[in-house]
Amino acid sequence: MDSISGYERPGYVLKLVRSLYGLKSSPKHWADLLSKTLLEAGYTQSDFDPCLYFYKCSKTGKEVYITCYVDDLMATGDQGFIDEFVRFLESKFTVRDLGEAKLFLGMEIERNRKNRTIKISQRTYIENITEKFGLLANPVYVPIDSSYKPTANNINKAQKRPNYNEFVTLFRSIIGSCMYAQMLTRCDIGYAVSVL
Repeated sequence: MDSISGYERPGYVLKLVRSLYGLKSSPKHWADLLSKTLLEAGYTQSDFDPCLYFYKCSKTGKEVYITCYVDDLMATGDQGFIDEFVRFLESKFTVRDLGEAKLFLGMEIERNRKNRTIKISQRTYIENITEKFGLLANPVYVPIDSSYKPTANNINKAQKRPNYNEFVTLFRSIIGSCMYAQMLTRCDIGYAVSVL
């Protein structure tokens, strides 16, 4: 950060009193502020996932769960508590209530209230990565033969490529993208991702 014009002092640096958007430490400062705010309001932070907060009314037994990822929050539970939570956040921060969740962290959420079902998919994300990496192919039921084992011959062929470093970088990007899908909605590709 550059000094403000007229305040330059050789050998000195500025100490920021508040976090600025774009700094490496900004997400941590925001997470700390959000956590402090929710805990003071009576929410409990999960012992298993620090991004999950919940509140349960001892009188009615109604609950609300709040999941957060940086500055994206999603609430589920009793609608009255959700409305109260949104009003509470609006009193503390500038927020946008996007209504019922349709998309969260690349996951598409379809809810059928009549049948009481929720469907979560990453169809758009998967289509985007297959297009990005040029992997458009015919879909198959089993993504990899369970007897497949990479051999030294496979590795030697790859190492002899003229653009080996670019190949390795691309391969890692593909596997990382597949891992994200596997972790959220596509556990069926877990074996193939782990082998590759």
